[in-house]
Amino acid sequence: MMPTISVLICTRNRSNLLRRCLISLSNQTPKPYEVIIVDNGSRDNTKEICDSFAGKMSLQYVFENHVGLPYARNAGIRLASGDVYAFIDDDCVAKRNWIRSITDHFSVNQKSVGIIGKIFNATPDNIYSAVEHAYYQRWLGQNVENPMQPGKILSGQVVDFKNAVFRSSFIRRFKFSNRVPYGDVGDEDIEIGLRLYQANDSIYFDPSVVVYHRYSQSLNRLIVRNFWNGYANQELRLYLSGSYSLKQPKKVSLNFTTDARQINKLLFALLLFSYPVFSTTGKIYSVLLNLLHVSGRIPIRFHE
Repeated sequence: MMPTISVLICTRNRSNLLRRCLISLSNQTPKPYEVIIVDNGSRDNTKEICDSFAGKMSLQYVFENHVGLPYARNAGIRLASGDVYAFIDDDCVAKRNWIRSITDHFSVNQKSVGIIGKIFNATPDNIYSAVEHAYYQRWLGQNVENPMQPGKILSGQVVDFKNAVFRSSFIRRFKFSNRVPYGDVGDEDIEIGLRLYQANDSIYFDPSVVVYHRYSQSLNRLIVRNFWNGYANQELRLYLSGSYSLKQPKKVSLNFTTDARQINKLLFALLLFSYPVFSTTGKIYSVLLNLLHVSGRIPIRFHE
């Protein structure tokens, strides 16, 4: 018997992107058992977009006015009722066989409690998007045995709720923490990922479970995202000190080849190798704030 799949989406002021995501879900075969949309304080036409899909699949809309991904994700987990909870971001598009691949995985892997799927670049012609995706590929290679084959993940650090699936009986035992760095590019995924992995390491990477993600589309966005990502990483390390250790990932070289289809190779190379500087600056900012006993905060926004 196939498990029933609840799809959980958190969104805020990104109705156009959400619409693309919902189209990809309505085209699934089989369709999801239900789609739970948690509107985290939108002021645009998000509800109207959701209402337009009501006749195309089972869809439930809820408004969560406590802004922040941990609150929104926890609200979705409370509402969902399927056997499996599949998480996807509002700026992602699911591959047409996404639901089918999820059900196939759990049919074959009876002891699996969860899946981390593969993420492709939705805008491969954009140079800034290509840089971010190159680092995603490196990060993936550091935390899974083989990015081309299914297998158990090597660390909870690779858990990414842009494309993550868990048995409801497992994930409902946990809550996203609102005490860790969260916001535009927080690390609430990594924090809960470490707890999930510690509780049960039968979490698999499955490259057949695919979504397409819209990475940064501008230089400003690329720099700002990575700055705050570095800040969040450093804050998370301070938060985790003494409780969970962040494992040293495998050494994996950056693959200089890009899917950006003959974009300006010189600019791509420059951005690719200067990218860590933005993250390091964010880490230094965190260190300085802590030395001065000043609290910082990552901007809470889901939109560009």
